[in-house]
Amino acid sequence: MGAKAFQEYIDQSEYQEVLDLPKLYKNISEWYLKANEEQLAKEALQKANLPRQNTN
Repeated sequence: MGAKAFQEYIDQSEYQEVLDLPKLYKNISEWYLKANEEQLAKEALQKANLPRQNTN
């Protein structure tokens, strides 16, 4: 549930460019690990390491 809350926060943010996405996705990964969702945790960590996309 914690991971979903973090993802919802990211998805609902009007200004994603100011979010610390690597930190948020690392937190999501930790929540997935606590829930024994290793594949989802790995995917979240991969997102944490992606370069920031320019949306302009």
